[in-house]
Amino acid sequence: MFEKLVIQLQVEGGKTMDYRRRSITKALTWRIIALIITIVISYAFLGNWSTSIIIGLVSNFLKTLGYYVHERLWEKTNWGRK
Repeated sequence: MFEKLVIQLQVEGGKTMDYRRRSITKALTWRIIALIITIVISYAFLGNWSTSIIIGLVSNFLKTLGYYVHERLWEKTNWGRK
């Protein structure tokens, strides 16, 4: 019975729904890609790898923190909910 429920939850409109692990993996791989892009752009302007890596890491941390705060603020509003 539990397996039947799981299978029903996995399929919606003929498509397989994302599992949490897949969503987390997608988010992490995107952050890695964004980090690399930031580092490469910083290096193109500065010509210094160590400074570029620091900029990339700090930027990645602040963007992740900013997204978390943004998400928590949206959670407090009822706008757009039924």
